[in-house]
Amino acid sequence: QADIVRNAASGSPTLRLEAANDIVLESNRRIEAIGGGSLNVEMLANRGAGDLDPSAGSIWLQSGSSIETRGGNILLAGGNVSNPTLGDPTSAGYVNALLDSGARGSSANPVGIRLDGTTVDAGTGSVTVRGVGADGADGAQGVRVQSTVLGATVRIDGLGGGSSIAGTGLGNNGVLVSTGGSVRSTGALTVQGTGGATAEEDMVGVLVRLGGEILAQNAGNTQTLSVFGVGGSGAGARNHGISIEGFS
Repeated sequence: QADIVRNAASGSPTLRLEAANDIVLESNRRIEAIGGGSLNVEMLANRGAGDLDPSAGSIWLQSGSSIETRGGNILLAGGNVSNPTLGDPTSAGYVNALLDSGARGSSANPVGIRLDGTTVDAGTGSVTVRGVGADGADGAQGVRVQSTVLGATVRIDGLGGGSSIAGTGLGNNGVLVSTGGSVRSTGALTVQGTGGATAEEDMVGVLVRLGGEILAQNAGNTQTLSVFGVGGSGAGARNHGISIEGFS
């Protein structure tokens, strides 16, 4: 086990981590730029010629881990990241593009991108997160944020996993911000989520609960904050586009 630390007075190189399957930053491990320079960080799961299962490859940042880039951009995604735009979140093209370019959950790790008690801090840089939950599983959120995410611009897109199997797919939110999760930006802040297509309930597009927050931090009141949710397409209850809940 080791940390990745860049110590330089200037410059902004890119650290790219690619995996055919999952990428895990274990507890208390860090990727960090120190000194005067910055560091761009790209984590790309579910990618490469050796990928035997193109429908699975998640990203998991465990408790106590951190990515701090001092102005470098952070990208957490997967698949075909040459697909730069996602388009209108209500269109089939959006879903297909997210399936094509997001980190994707599996039966073992159903959440596409899981940020658990970690810090993702780009400073004056951007943070881009694209995740897709696994099909045929419960709790398969596209993106789960129980951490601090901070950047000058932040965009998070998530798609909950689907299921055609009766009794599975409960809680497959597009984006879940919960239990200490804080998404913050001093510039443009966009969170877009689409709930999974299952016969179960609680497929919320964007669910904020248990102390989670999405926070605009520009004192000049000039930034754009956009939260857009599409509820799951199943027949179950509570498949809202956006739901903001308390502690009860």
